[in-house]
Amino acid sequence: MSSFASPIAIHSIATAVPQYRADQAAVGAWVADSLDADAGLRRYLRRLYELSGIESRYSCLPDAQALERDSRFAPGRSRAASPTTAERMAIYERESVKLGTQAAQRALAETNRPAAAAQITHLIVVSCTGFFAPGLDLAIARNLGLQPTVQRSLIGFMGCAAAFNGLRLAAQIVAGQPTAQVLVVCVELCTLHLQPGTDRVNLTVASLFGDGAPHVWSARRRPAVRC
Repeated sequence: MSSFASPIAIHSIATAVPQYRADQAAVGAWVADSLDADAGLRRYLRRLYELSGIESRYSCLPDAQALERDSRFAPGRSRAASPTTAERMAIYERESVKLGTQAAQRALAETNRPAAAAQITHLIVVSCTGFFAPGLDLAIARNLGLQPTVQRSLIGFMGCAAAFNGLRLAAQIVAGQPTAQVLVVCVELCTLHLQPGTDRVNLTVASLFGDGAPHVWSARRRPAVRC
């Protein structure tokens, strides 16, 4: 008889999105109208949104669904009339906790195991679009009713690669502690950060990223394979 090292498994995956949804083409037209774009910029924006491959997007902001020209988040507003960083972070604190908790609850429910939350030993939370203290990781842990002994890690401000770093950390934890149950929650609220002005880098970023908790994993060891 011989045995091989147990593989690390993704036990469940779930997602969550905010309640507000907008058509991608409509968002592009809203951006152009807000900026009073000339023919050249309007043509650029239309093609940018058409070629993105995105049909619709979700946002934590009602403005994204109403698409009102006088929205404080509209890029045509002056910087003085746009939301401050503090205002954006207040929305982030409220909405990121709600969305991250919802996605995590769905992932735990997918395991079909009673008291799955109580079995989580490690929580990794990934988010690059906001910050508050004590932190998103603590808020989600409390909402899920995780054990007080759960070990929390917060990965932030690493851009699009942040989720992969969360997965890597989860794999390292399970490799070193075979009995560990690791929950990884990723939450991004990109639409909070639409900036005023016609800078094309900002406009391109705004055309691509919406809001959601797109990746939630519960990772653990599979039973050892024996032969």
